[in-house]
Amino acid sequence: MTVVITSHPHVPHEAEEPDVAIEIVGKGHPQPIDNAPFQWHPQRSSAGIVSVVISKADSRAIVMQGGSEIGSAPVRVRGRLDGAMAYVLESRTAKGMNWLKVQLSGSGKGMEVGANEGEHFDAPVKFRQDLATLLRPGSVIVVTPATLRAGSPGMRETVIAAS
Repeated sequence: MTVVITSHPHVPHEAEEPDVAIEIVGKGHPQPIDNAPFQWHPQRSSAGIVSVVISKADSRAIVMQGGSEIGSAPVRVRGRLDGAMAYVLESRTAKGMNWLKVQLSGSGKGMEVGANEGEHFDAPVKFRQDLATLLRPGSVIVVTPATLRAGSPGMRETVIAAS
């Protein structure tokens, strides 16, 4: 199961290319990341739905299955990203995969995924191939402009107070 927590109202956020991407693509000279190194350990979990979280701020994808991290790779997201999006795999057919795109901020409405949607993402070719073998209907790819790095846990809030 994938749980996504988001808040409303929608606040546009545009992420810049972080330092972590510079190590991969070369400072000031972006190069293709088709053959960049990545982590892939599908043996860590043999069951459960596959979830992927892609951070534009970190230029990184994390792959989870059954609650275990099974992979990570550099990913470059091209174009503007106003808030988080989720791609839910509806079905696989002989013609390919059918995805539903859900805006997680703002209206939260669902949209059809265009034929060229995948062109907005650069990732190692072998990583894409390995990931495709595990994706099943119900798999989710969340794309966020935010970082995945640890941060503040937030403000203290009383949920239930004794009277």
